[in-house]
Amino acid sequence: MSFGSFEGAVKPTENEDLVVSTKDGITTIEMNSKPVNVLNREYHRRLTEWFRYLNNDDATRAIILTSAIPNIFTAGLDINEMVNPSLEKFTEMWTTVQENWYLLQAHYKPIIVVINGTSPGEGAVMSLCCDYRVMVRGAPPKEEGGAVRPFKFGLNEASFGLRVPRFTAEVYRQILGSHRADRMLQLGEMVTADNALTLGLVDEVVDSREEGMRAAIAYAKRLVAIDPKARYFGKKTIRAPFLRGLETQEERDSDLQEFYELVLSDTVQTTISNYFASLKKK
Repeated sequence: MSFGSFEGAVKPTENEDLVVSTKDGITTIEMNSKPVNVLNREYHRRLTEWFRYLNNDDATRAIILTSAIPNIFTAGLDINEMVNPSLEKFTEMWTTVQENWYLLQAHYKPIIVVINGTSPGEGAVMSLCCDYRVMVRGAPPKEEGGAVRPFKFGLNEASFGLRVPRFTAEVYRQILGSHRADRMLQLGEMVTADNALTLGLVDEVVDSREEGMRAAIAYAKRLVAIDPKARYFGKKTIRAPFLRGLETQEERDSDLQEFYELVLSDTVQTTISNYFASLKKK
């Protein structure tokens, strides 16, 4: 199947770690890969295949993406797969990143995301591709009378010595404006749900996943009430410039090679090693 194509997609196998259900024309995809929905090559690929299939599924008029794990959205890409990867393995991983982004941006069905946990890196990238973003403010207090533990959202790649892909940076710039996007990308800055709302990174903030799901369903119903061809024309027109960055094999190969060389750099490998060492101390 060619890159970015929806044609000929078959229904993926259903698994407990990726729960898909449809009710009243709204299909919900719940990530349920414990403990933190890490997007390793295989899991990310299966998620991508579901998006590909649902584009042409007659029973699906809108899609909701969320997590079934309390207070967890996704930890993003699997850092383990960036430890001195072979070009072959890295190509498998990065091609999936590129195609997942492309399919979400070009998807005919409206996609609403309910971000029910901190969303760094690839979790934020996927969310930014969606048509409407609902974010839960934070986790409940650990003790009575305590404060809500805020969730955060953002492209934090710089904190690992990595760069944000050009195709994603363009979306960030459209939402935030050039100066603010420049500053946040350089710092790898993540923001709370309320700040994300103020900046336009999310569209709605709620206090619980349940409230988020109700908001997502309500907005999905608004979207499907619009003539689908008219709605999609507007979406396609606005997003066309983003899609051009990955339309040719030359552009995709250039992006992959640039990122691969960066991942193999001493700076990134040392940062990853220090990250794993810090986890062992916790």
